[in-house]
Amino acid sequence: MRVLLAEASLLPPPAVPFIRELLLAIARSVPPTFGPPPRFEAAALRDAQGCAEAAAGLLDWLKTVSDLFGERVEEMEAVFRTLLGVIQRIDGQIHRAVVHSKHWVEEDMTFNRSVQDVLRDVLDGIDGQEPQCAERLRQVTARLEAKGRADRGGTEALSAQFRAVGDDLGELRARVAEVEERTRRLRDQSLRDPLTGVWNRRAFDARFAEESARATRYRQPLALVLWDLDRFKAVNDAHGHQAGDLVLQALVGRVAGLLRSCDFVARVGGEEFVAVLPNTDLSKARVAAEKIRAGVASMPVNLPAGPVQLTTSLGVAALQPGETPSSLFARADEALYRAKAAGRNRAEADGN
Repeated sequence: MRVLLAEASLLPPPAVPFIRELLLAIARSVPPTFGPPPRFEAAALRDAQGCAEAAAGLLDWLKTVSDLFGERVEEMEAVFRTLLGVIQRIDGQIHRAVVHSKHWVEEDMTFNRSVQDVLRDVLDGIDGQEPQCAERLRQVTARLEAKGRADRGGTEALSAQFRAVGDDLGELRARVAEVEERTRRLRDQSLRDPLTGVWNRRAFDARFAEESARATRYRQPLALVLWDLDRFKAVNDAHGHQAGDLVLQALVGRVAGLLRSCDFVARVGGEEFVAVLPNTDLSKARVAAEKIRAGVASMPVNLPAGPVQLTTSLGVAALQPGETPSSLFARADEALYRAKAAGRNRAEADGN
């Protein structure tokens, strides 16, 4: 960030306290689990250059933290929200300061002009009659004119300071947005299954808990469909794990196209997947499960060695009053086991 115009003498440079506030807000908002942020000595914050360098150092450190603590991105996002709130507040302070200073100078200049006009009228009346008095009045008028010029110059310098601070805040906001986007990508990576692109078990546990709590609170239906591919090990044994990966990717894409955008699909095992169906009762969940079963069974996956036909077995369960998420998952898992035992390529529902 640029060095602010600290040499202007009309008012103390506003940049230093503003940036100091920003630095302290960052330091206070960093969770202890991230470790201590870079230290900055009080002496280094006495001028705008020191504050700017300290702010840049802290932002660089935050970027490093987002790499090291990708699994704690929720806390990082809270830091960014705090930081952006401080920047927004400083923007408001700058705006109010600019408006105040311009208003003050305009009023002062208007008053000076009115006084000068009166003095000139007096001079016109006494010039040549009271030479000493006239000279004193000319001196006062000259001082008022000089003061007006100084006020205008000081206001221009102050406005330049405010513009510099505004530019610095814009740079800070851009840097924060860059680090925040980087953290979001890390969060997405930490919650996504790298092979299929759907959510992973960690993401499922969090979302399932949220949806269960919401359904319980608002007395809305919630269903779970749990499925895995039948005899998937045979595909790996016959064609290799790379072919097995291609099968999983193809079938996950196919299933995702059969569900609603609000449904949450996650991979919770090797070839085991789950779909959380908000606002869905047991009968509708059975329809969704049958769509998945039929969609997988009706379309073979083309591999380099030829097409491979697979089927899937599914277990369905709907949330019961007072039930916990773990209990609902267990009932869906039991239904899946019954589907396997009954011959595979079928969906079983547990309504108990």
